[in-house]
Amino acid sequence: MPAAALASCSLVFSAAVAAAHDFWIEPDTFRPSRSPVAISLRIGDAFPGEPFPRDPTHVVRFVVVGPEGEHIVAGRPGLEPAGLAPLREPGLHVVGYQSEPRSVVLERPAFEAYVTKEALGHVVAARTEGSRPDAPVHELFSRCAKSLLWFGEPRAGGGDVVLGFPLELVADTDPHATAPGAPIGVRLLYRGRPLANATVSARSPTDPAAILAQRTDADGRVVFRLPREGFWLLRAVHMFPAAAGSGADWESVWASLTFPISRKIGP
Repeated sequence: MPAAALASCSLVFSAAVAAAHDFWIEPDTFRPSRSPVAISLRIGDAFPGEPFPRDPTHVVRFVVVGPEGEHIVAGRPGLEPAGLAPLREPGLHVVGYQSEPRSVVLERPAFEAYVTKEALGHVVAARTEGSRPDAPVHELFSRCAKSLLWFGEPRAGGGDVVLGFPLELVADTDPHATAPGAPIGVRLLYRGRPLANATVSARSPTDPAAILAQRTDADGRVVFRLPREGFWLLRAVHMFPAAAGSGADWESVWASLTFPISRKIGP
């Protein structure tokens, strides 16, 4: 394919990816009884989303961390599912995916509509005060996705693991041992430190229009009481001025966390 066509495809793809704000990990099962587990990456503004095949140019880190340590989630470029996670010992396993920053240019109305939707008031204010508020916006964005699997029978005592992603949702409560309506504490970390006053939202494919949202406290923490059993997606975004020399106006980092909750707890 000619270079100009490749550049055009890259621009269109980047714009499409930026427009679809939710990016998450979806295993073929959250409670596997065998290994390995097929791991899909999905993207979209609504469930079920679209498959995001493995692309080595996107991947910074794609791992599974369990009681036996950390292992690479291996896979072949361009395929769906994006990888296979090896599970060697019973217990909670954390699958994590971190992407390289990508670039997109958005017209001002589209950019401001999405930062308003994401409750990024500081970005809206900065754009309003800028010397060229009508200019297109150049944004860098990256993704940090996690998923919690339990290999074997769920039981009390499991715990999420901090993977060290730039933006990371960490479950203080093991969802696999939590029934609907029970509290689930979650922390939002930015470069390892609590991120206060950021929005964390939760939704499930059972009722995707019902979005639960909370602002993090001074410790970067929220507590949800998720009302339905099944698959849940939690997500958050942090946006800040891009570094000098990057060629961008803003940089955003997106975090997601997927897991199930169930009325049946334990063996």
